[in-house]
Amino acid sequence: DGVLRWTFLSEAKGFEVRAFGGRPLRVAPPTASSAAVAERGGSMLSYMQRLWRREEAPRAPPSNADASALLRAAGCEGGGVASEEDVLLVRSLPSFGGRLSAHSCELLLSYLTAPYVRVPLVLQLLAQPATLPALASPELQAV
Repeated sequence: DGVLRWTFLSEAKGFEVRAFGGRPLRVAPPTASSAAVAERGGSMLSYMQRLWRREEAPRAPPSNADASALLRAAGCEGGGVASEEDVLLVRSLPSFGGRLSAHSCELLLSYLTAPYVRVPLVLQLLAQPATLPALASPELQAV
């Protein structure tokens, strides 16, 4: 059922895809005219290949959820923080208006260095009653 069956109908109609019990799914043709596609030296196939190239821009811009960005927003010295060891070398930790202890700030900065698990870790940290007031800090909101 999950197998996709592609059929090329025409330049005007584009492709038809059948899946999930033969249900037709339409794929719209390119928005540029066929002449413009041909002018670029391509066909419908080359257009489809350009759509699925890996060289395109990333699907989302880089995130500001970065320990270095948080330190810059809070006006603290710290240079580039790329790992948990770098967090230990930060001279002054921000307290975000006294809303966050040094230990919690160190945890937050450490969590921001972990790329794939940073969101659940930061949510867990900031959902605690002792750290929840830190969300009212404009410096923390900026990041």
